[in-house]
Amino acid sequence: IFTSRNGVYILDLAKNVEKLHEAQAYIHDVVKRGGMILYVGTKNHVKEAVKTNASSVGMPYINEHWIGGLFTNFKIVSQTIQKLKDLKAKQASGDLKKYTKKEQLEFAREIDRLEHLVGGAANLTRLPDAVFVVGAKAEDTAIREARRVGLPIIALVDSNTSPEGIHYVIPGNDDAVKSTTIITEIVTSMIREAQAAPKEPPKTAPKVAEAAPSKEVSKDEAK
Repeated sequence: IFTSRNGVYILDLAKNVEKLHEAQAYIHDVVKRGGMILYVGTKNHVKEAVKTNASSVGMPYINEHWIGGLFTNFKIVSQTIQKLKDLKAKQASGDLKKYTKKEQLEFAREIDRLEHLVGGAANLTRLPDAVFVVGAKAEDTAIREARRVGLPIIALVDSNTSPEGIHYVIPGNDDAVKSTTIITEIVTSMIREAQAAPKEPPKTAPKVAEAAPSKEVSKDEAK
């Protein structure tokens, strides 16, 4: 935080750029080695940007609501993802036409339900190599799950949110359409650039920064 003005915190843009470059370097390293990054952003003003950007580079995304257990119970969630794939394949091949109109309608409704639930994660066949979160406060459940399974976290973090447990903190306003869109597009452009670069053999995983530590509270503050 650079200063406050009329009760509004002003972030230090120099620090924003510095942290964004750190995140970009890590993202480039992950993707260049063939890694996968899951986009997460479920607030109304970020949904479309998350879907559009992730889809443009072939990355999975969650933009409706967090799927509980996606990381911590992936085996079960992946069964739901596979069910959606199977139903869509049968629908595309015309295999569902052998059923009655009522049954076809039920299948269509089930496909819509599953598409809404896990559609963006349909190409997630394993845990991602990292998670990009657009708005850390709103996606705290996703961040907690990622921490539990040891996934690197890249996140847009506003001044009202603790950066604790986040490996790559991008300071910024997560309430504004313009700022969330710009950050998401910058991350996507870095992924696109890394995808276009010659692939490197995945000998070792790229080095991950230490997650932001929790604030230590002094004895006087605790009193």
